[in-house]
Amino acid sequence: MKLSHRGSKSALERFFAFFRYSFHGGWMSVGTMFCLITKPAKLLPLLLSTALALLLFSLTVHAQYTDNVGIGTTTPDPSALLELQATDKGFLITRMTQLQRDAIVLPATGLMIYNTSATTFQYNIGPPTAPIWVSMLYINIDGGSSSGVFWSLLGNDSVDVARNFLGTTNDRPLIIKTDSVTRMVF
Repeated sequence: MKLSHRGSKSALERFFAFFRYSFHGGWMSVGTMFCLITKPAKLLPLLLSTALALLLFSLTVHAQYTDNVGIGTTTPDPSALLELQATDKGFLITRMTQLQRDAIVLPATGLMIYNTSATTFQYNIGPPTAPIWVSMLYINIDGGSSSGVFWSLLGNDSVDVARNFLGTTNDRPLIIKTDSVTRMVF
């Protein structure tokens, strides 16, 4: 194969022809070298696209080698599939209504969403074929709950006697223990 700078070959075609020829033990002619060097306007897009291709290739190889991704870090923790690091931003989880959540086809066990209808984080503890959506426990250390989403350790300001109580919903007794010793049975 003889390389030539003449004809209607684009810079990209000349570049790849050079590499195909070089990798097979060939010599690049002085004319081809001169053509590539003296036409920087045609060579610049080629160099930029080559640099971008090499960057994407190296990122792909790195992601396949490490099997995890870091955003905001070049060294994600090896135990994490995804690690996010920032000092001025947070992680925003998928937000949807309860109707949208219930329309998810076969939601994976462990799938988490923010339910805007219930204003709470929820995750699926059931199998995909029969999802069971559970709200995350929310404990407010500042006082009572006007939202009714949690039971505060410091008292509650809006107790609904039909919904909020200490006890059981079946015929089993309520047992109070301290230090693993039964103190009261109701």
